Amino acid sequence: MINPKYFSDMQAFPEQFRYTYDVTLPDTFPKKPRVIICGMWGSALYMPLVQDLCAHHGIDIRLDSYSSYTLPVYDKGNTLIICASYSGNTEETISCFDEAREDWARIVVFSSGGKLMHLATEYNLPLYQIPAGLQPRLSTGYFISALLNFLEQCWYEVNKMLSACQWVKSSIHVQQAKDLATALLWKTPIIYTTDVLKSMSLISKIKLNENSKTPAFAHYIPELNHNEMCGRMGHTLEPLFIIFTSQFTHPRNLRRVEITSELFKNEWYTVHIIAPQWETLEAEALRIYQFMDYVTYYLAEAQQIDPEPVQMVEDFKDMLG
Repeated sequence: MINPKYFSDMQAFPEQFRYTYDVTLPDTFPKKPRVIICGMWGSALYMPLVQDLCAHHGIDIRLDSYSSYTLPVYDKGNTLIICASYSGNTEETISCFDEAREDWARIVVFSSGGKLMHLATEYNLPLYQIPAGLQPRLSTGYFISALLNFLEQCWYEVNKMLSACQWVKSSIHVQQAKDLATALLWKTPIIYTTDVLKSMSLISKIKLNENSKTPAFAHYIPELNHNEMCGRMGHTLEPLFIIFTSQFTHPRNLRRVEITSELFKNEWYTVHIIAPQWETLEAEALRIYQFMDYVTYYLAEAQQIDPEPVQMVEDFKDMLG
């Protein structure tokens, strides 16, 4: 087995939701604010997923993420800014932190250490300390728990979501993951979902990029039926389509999945439709999340690649200086 520790950390993903945070937000913070998460992908990829879950439960919230050096325009009186960096040393996030401090914004920190945690302590800011010792992309359960805990304190009704996440257990069809990894070998993965869980297409793409060192593409139904499906992908690459559906998908979108799959197969493309069919949308999302961890791990193993390092990213940082 390539990198047993990485595999073990990956398996432990469901246990992360049992972790609790003892953080109290100041009374001066607004109730039901707009929330801006400043973080780069490993420390922010959970945000679109939480957005999907909030939309499913009818929770009216403006939740945005910004992965850059500067903050967007915002109403300081009704906005809370989360600066999230697993390492605590991500330069884009530190830059946003400094800008927010200069603007006297209300700041909350998610981090496991580094400069950002030091700044949170120095300025006595609310700090959700994420357990250290993992790859950032394997710490998502901790970040989701921190964000849901935070939103609950902001008077958003997310306790049902948090409870559903905490009860999710590992239930991965390992052979199915191995078979899909084998099918993906030397192919270009194209991940589609329905709109109820559109975040999982992008998250799956990122996992393929980072774990398997594989280029991949992502989109969601129904939007892709109005544009992307027109592209004759077989002319430029050898695609393999993975389409995740959900029992909570609108019936017309389920019909779109069937027709899209049929059209692709008519073009001699390979299509895998995967329907988790679990009791809650949270359970479906998190099982897809972990399933793709297994798929990308086994795909890396089939290519004799260690899934943990992202050497080109580290080389880029060194060159950036």
